[in-house]
This record gives sequence, structure tokens and C-alpha cells, in this order.
Amino acid sequence: MGGFDVRFGTERVYPLSQVKTEKGAEKGRGNRDADTPSFGDVLSSEISKRSSLKFSKHAQERLSTEGVEMTPERIRRLEEAVSKARSKAARETLVLMEGVAFVVSVKNSTVITVVEEKRMKENVFTNIDSAVIV
Repeated sequence: MGGFDVRFGTERVYPLSQVKTEKGAEKGRGNRDADTPSFGDVLSSEISKRSSLKFSKHAQERLSTEGVEMTPERIRRLEEAVSKARSKAARETLVLMEGVAFVVSVKNSTVITVVEEKRMKENVFTNIDSAVIV
């Protein structure tokens, strides 16, 4: 997993370089300074500036590894779906949008996990009480 250049809008997130792991080093950690924010930290910060939704660490990792781009428009549509679920007293909802499934804690306004279309086949989503198809 490499470093990332994070830009929002119509641009995508592109890896800048491959990070070589040293023997015994944790895979994917590289030689990042302790003061340098991780990709997940930057992603979370940028999304929270534009959104009332939060993304769990697991959801951030899934967005990154599955290459799911969260544009401001996609975030807006996801927020609207969560708002609809909230109006029906949902607690945990599955939002299906543009070939991506988002499992969201409505109560906490937190995206718990993200599943891209190619991994959805024969997948069972548990502990949800509603679904919103966008």
C-alpha cells in the first residue's frame, strides 16, 4: 500500500509510490513519521469537513482498498439516504448506491463498512433493520 495524494471534487485518489516494508515491520506502515497523518486520518478529516457522517476506521480502510471514491455528491446522496432511514426510525441500515453497499449506524451517523459490487455476490448482511436503495 503506498502513500496517497488526497483531493476532493472531481479528481480521484492516486497512489504516489509503493512503500517498501522492512523485515519485521508491519505491512503497509512503511517508514512514516509519527507526526505525519495517515491516509485514513486525512480521509476522515476531509470527509468530516463536508459531511455530518463519520466513517469508521474499517470503512475508511475499505474505501481505500476497494478504490471507492467519495465525491461530495456521493456523500450528499449517502447523507440523504441515512436521513430517510432515520425518518423511519431505523437503527442500522444498508444503503445501496452506484454498485456500492454502505452499512450505516443511523443512530451514530457512522458508516460501519463498505462493500464494492464485485464482493457483494452471495454476501449476507446481518444486524440491519432497513435498506435504502439510491
